[in-house]
Amino acid sequence: MSIPTFDVTVYGAVGDGTTDDTSYIALAYAALVSQGYGILYFPPGVYAISSTLNIGNGSGTTPSTTTNVAVWGAGAGSAAQISVGQESSSPSTSRIKWIGASGPNEIVVRINGPIDCIASFSNIEIDGNASAGIGLQELSLSGCTFQNVLIRDCTQAHWWETSNGSSLGTTCNVHINCGMVTTGDRGATIGIVLGGLYSDVTELDSSEQCAAFLNTWLGTSCWLANSTDSVGVDRRYCDGNSFIGGTISGNEPSDREWGEPISESTLLAVFDDAWALAGFCLSAWRQRPVDPNDTVGVRDHG
Repeated sequence: MSIPTFDVTVYGAVGDGTTDDTSYIALAYAALVSQGYGILYFPPGVYAISSTLNIGNGSGTTPSTTTNVAVWGAGAGSAAQISVGQESSSPSTSRIKWIGASGPNEIVVRINGPIDCIASFSNIEIDGNASAGIGLQELSLSGCTFQNVLIRDCTQAHWWETSNGSSLGTTCNVHINCGMVTTGDRGATIGIVLGGLYSDVTELDSSEQCAAFLNTWLGTSCWLANSTDSVGVDRRYCDGNSFIGGTISGNEPSDREWGEPISESTLLAVFDDAWALAGFCLSAWRQRPVDPNDTVGVRDHG
């Protein structure tokens, strides 16, 4: 049985990077929801949106009534190359670009779980355009595969895995060859946030247990070193997450009072909450306590 594909350009999206394609993408997604399953497909192009692209309608506790969704593009660039100014010239790149309001909690794409079988999210770029705070938020999502996804130029968190404080955390998702990059100074931005208060990315020490656990990151490429006070990974409330192969880079601080840097090294380490790194190159890592104004490769809030 072939899987129905809902091409956003068939529903009017232009993909020229300027035209607001929000309503046309919404039409394509609505058709997918009406069908009951399928692939939301973005052909090569830059699709400007002015409001969050929501996949699923779960609340974090109430399951999504939209299920069996895949989001595919035609390709994504390399974070490592873009970080040194070598923008991809490939005509087969698909990008969702934010042109909406600026703010720390403005989100480009959000997956609202719990959701049954969001099969994959692949071959696509998400661009915060130096104004959206968050590129991609996974809310109480489990069992999804992300492959060849690049998130760029967000001001707070490029990739955020969290829940709404219930027992339904974001868990058992697999991320393969995914990247984060800034093309200019985006300030105290973060590559990956694990856990934390789902409604406010700026809250570092929430008492709510909004968890991310048992997620796997393979071949992650996080390049934020050109952003002042940037952090590669921020561990807020998480357990059992594994990073295997790749590079995580923040803007390494000169003050290392909370921990020693690990530079240009191959690392195998298991931390106190069974959080593992293997075969990684880090600019720095830091255990608690933490000064939120510090810049590190990994921030740990315990």
